[in-house]
Amino acid sequence: MKRILAILLILSIAWINSCKKDDQPTVAENKRTLEELASQMDEDMSVVVDDDVFNILKAFGDCMSIEDPLGVDLKKKSTVKKMKPADFYNFAMLRSANGGFNFAQHVGTYTWNVGNQGWVIVQNDPNDKIVIIFPSTGPNGSVNDITLTMNAFTEVMINDGWDTWYNPTLIDLDLYKDSEKTVDLYFSATWNTSNGEPNSLSLELFLKPYTFIGSFNKNSNNIDVEAILKLDDERILSVGLDLSFESSDLENLDFMSGYIQYRKVKLEGDANAAALRALDNEPSVNDLNANISLALYNYPSMYKIADIE
Repeated sequence: MKRILAILLILSIAWINSCKKDDQPTVAENKRTLEELASQMDEDMSVVVDDDVFNILKAFGDCMSIEDPLGVDLKKKSTVKKMKPADFYNFAMLRSANGGFNFAQHVGTYTWNVGNQGWVIVQNDPNDKIVIIFPSTGPNGSVNDITLTMNAFTEVMINDGWDTWYNPTLIDLDLYKDSEKTVDLYFSATWNTSNGEPNSLSLELFLKPYTFIGSFNKNSNNIDVEAILKLDDERILSVGLDLSFESSDLENLDFMSGYIQYRKVKLEGDANAAALRALDNEPSVNDLNANISLALYNYPSMYKIADIE
């Protein structure tokens, strides 16, 4: 990432004087914005996901490995081992060995009992969600200070002619330590039920203090993808890509457009891939300039900093 930013900085300074004089902010302000990128990246990289998140997920995995009332089928493991990302994925997907997960059948409250090393279950209270209460320090903890709530879950059956499985279409859950939100997940998707490939995906994940927002959409011969990373309420990094293909088999790229944004700088452009592919020889510099457009902007004002050739 630092190499990318350095390239952007060099290119921007080289073409900085191509800006219109009446653009705002000024050329000097644009230069200062670019020069500040490296120090901003150092600051951003020093911020890490709160250790509480990983400790809580480990504690949850340890409790579920002792008793699994939801049929998540987490593998038994020692409580001294770290919880693997795959374990939390299995819970989030809520897949069971026998097929789909019956969310309505499991609604209620599950409270960890340290004395019995198991869950105290009150079914249908509440009657529209699954609430799991457990100690952040694991199965032997004396204080149930974590509340994990699954507000909604739906899925669809996939059958490719050889196998049958279930993919989630909606997952809505949050996790609080005492009264502070630590994790918040909202995921929705549509799937091709004959092969399991996604038609659309939408994800918003808060993992204190970061929020990740992602989307994927496939429509006939077009695919667009976007990913956004926010720190608290500030948009730090985002990437977007829109691809158009010759046909729905998605083999020959016709046109692409996209951007990458970091802090106050955004590189945006497009490329006519069909025109470049139609050339008899390797594309010359003039061919590239004629069919590829790139520019740097000040974000979020979108004042142009420079055209890049």
